[in-house]
Amino acid sequence: MVTMVQITLVSPLTRTGAPIPTAPRVGAAAITAAKRRKHRRYPELAPNRGGGQRLLVLACEIGGRWRSDCQHLLRLLLRHRARRTAAAVRAAARSGWQRRWWRLLSVALQQAVASTAQGHLWIHPQQPAGLGTPARHFILDLAPPAGPSRLPLR
Repeated sequence: MVTMVQITLVSPLTRTGAPIPTAPRVGAAAITAAKRRKHRRYPELAPNRGGGQRLLVLACEIGGRWRSDCQHLLRLLLRHRARRTAAAVRAAARSGWQRRWWRLLSVALQQAVASTAQGHLWIHPQQPAGLGTPARHFILDLAPPAGPSRLPLR
C-alpha cells in the first residue's frame, strides 16, 4: 500500500478572529475539519475505496498542536530508524532522533508561518539525499542522560 502524505497548517480561529465554536469542547477542532476537507478533496484516496493508496493528513494548528497521525508516524519512523543502531545505544539514539526531527518540523513550521505572514510562498530548499546526515555520536549527544554512568573508571 502506498501512503500519500498531505501536510496542512490550520488556524484555531475563524476569519473574524473568533475561536472556532467547537474548539473549547473538542480538542483540535480545526485539525479535524482540515482532515475532512482533504479527504473530500481527494476522494480517490479514501480508505474505503479499496485501492493501493491512502491519504495521510499531517496537520498542525498555528501554535504547535500536531495531529495524532503525525505523532504516530514519527513514532513509527523512530522505531524503524533506531533498529539500525546497536542495542546498547538504541534508546539514546531514538531519543536523539526524536528531538532532532521534532526540532526540524518545528523550525519548518515557523518558517512557513513567517513567510505566509510576509505574503510570499516559502519553499523548503531541496536537500541532497543521504548527504548532510549527522554522525551517530552527534545524535546520541542530543539524548537526555538517563542518570550517572555506572561504568567503571579506567
